[in-house]
Amino acid sequence: MLSALGFHVQPFLAASIPVAFDLDIRDSLAMSTTPESDIKSKVRETIDSLPADATWDDVMYRLYVRQKIEAGLKDVELGRTLSVSEVRTRFGLPE
Repeated sequence: MLSALGFHVQPFLAASIPVAFDLDIRDSLAMSTTPESDIKSKVRETIDSLPADATWDDVMYRLYVRQKIEAGLKDVELGRTLSVSEVRTRFGLPE
């Protein structure tokens, strides 16, 4: 997300997460439609989906990624996205 620059690009979607991803977060993303007031429940569900041998780093990473994906999905829902060509133009990159 490039929100610090005043605009957003299309988010990282669950379909693009590799199948071999060691901490499969695709199932956790199905919960992304729950109300924001239910964050504690989302955190519990996300943590419960971790393997028994998860580390603190795994927990923090999973929560961080989930929050970023949900923020991106909300941006899409609100129409706050740019096409790749618009981003390339803004950054002066070739098409």
